[in-house]
Amino acid sequence: MENNGFTTYILLIPIMALVGIPLIALIVISIARILQRIYSMINTVQEHTEETEAESEQRRDKRIDTDMLLVSIVGDGGKITGTTCNISNSGICIKDLPTEKLFNSDQFTATVNTGYQTFTIDLVRKWDQIHDNAKTMGAAITNAPDNWIAFVATERQFS
Repeated sequence: MENNGFTTYILLIPIMALVGIPLIALIVISIARILQRIYSMINTVQEHTEETEAESEQRRDKRIDTDMLLVSIVGDGGKITGTTCNISNSGICIKDLPTEKLFNSDQFTATVNTGYQTFTIDLVRKWDQIHDNAKTMGAAITNAPDNWIAFVATERQFS
């Protein structure tokens, strides 16, 4: 019996089908994974852009560097004290805090003492950093008396 090309092609069809289907499936899965990564990267960039826009909106409220104001924070874990790094109408940065976590909540009441005025403000913790065995905390002011805004405006004039 003589082997011709036609017989060879007929024998290759089932082999190509067995190899080709998994190969096609592998290609489709690879493309799907690539598209998923691209979609994930686009979402990450979009979320970061939205966060950056929100942060820049808050950052328009100029900070005033000050390290002379004493801050007492009262929360569910007791009372701690620190000093300010900077202040604004909508936020405060407090340094020289203990490194251990004393509060279970991110919401606090703080008293800021300038030496001649005292302000009671409500805060929400935004971030913490530990430097040289002390913690620095950034917080948004959620409630402050009207004279806080006047105090910040006065400090802004002299900074």
